[in-house]
Amino acid sequence: MRRTYYDHEPAYRRIKDAGGRGWDDLHPGAAPGSYDALDAFLAERPRGPVRPLAIDLGCGGGQASLRIERAGYSVLGVDFSPTAIDLARANAAEEAAEAEFMIADCLSMPKVPSGAFDLAIDNHTLHCLVLPEDRRRFLAEARRVLHPGGVLFSETMSAEGEPDFEKLGVDPKTRIDEHRTRYWVLRDELRTELAEAGFEIRSISLRPQPERPNPGCTIVTVASRV
Repeated sequence: MRRTYYDHEPAYRRIKDAGGRGWDDLHPGAAPGSYDALDAFLAERPRGPVRPLAIDLGCGGGQASLRIERAGYSVLGVDFSPTAIDLARANAAEEAAEAEFMIADCLSMPKVPSGAFDLAIDNHTLHCLVLPEDRRRFLAEARRVLHPGGVLFSETMSAEGEPDFEKLGVDPKTRIDEHRTRYWVLRDELRTELAEAGFEIRSISLRPQPERPNPGCTIVTVASRV
């Protein structure tokens, strides 16, 4: 049973029971480019003598977290799903990685200290939040845990780029899917959400997804905490 609409625990139990390692194993081959934008962003980040701190919001099985660690960061991954955290810890142990993982709701993380992180990552988590107040809470928490000038990287599904809403089961008026678990945002809308949350956008662009069965775009954004 779902505890709330963005609870992916039932899905992660199916993944674990089938011997999978993370979300990509739910539909094998469906999202081969899930980390392309994140990898490109990390490759461009400067590396100093001190390991910066990063938080992976909605880390799932830790696939993005481990990429971030390999790029030179100390990483904390948080996810609402206990089974996802179990998978993330197992995946980290297999790589002898030092990333840490915590069961937490990204909309409210009282155990995560304010202003502690240099980088916050939203690798396909924000689009799981369909209610405006939940999206505001997510971005407010992302800002809270970053120090002033800290950076938010976000990749989220876009209503631009001609996605096939009928095939996806999405209401074209609300841009919410029939299960009420995914939201397709517009760039101008996302700009407003980020500005109201206290972020200054450094870059925002559409990333085409020709590799997907239903071609569309994601919005890749880099913003800094004001």
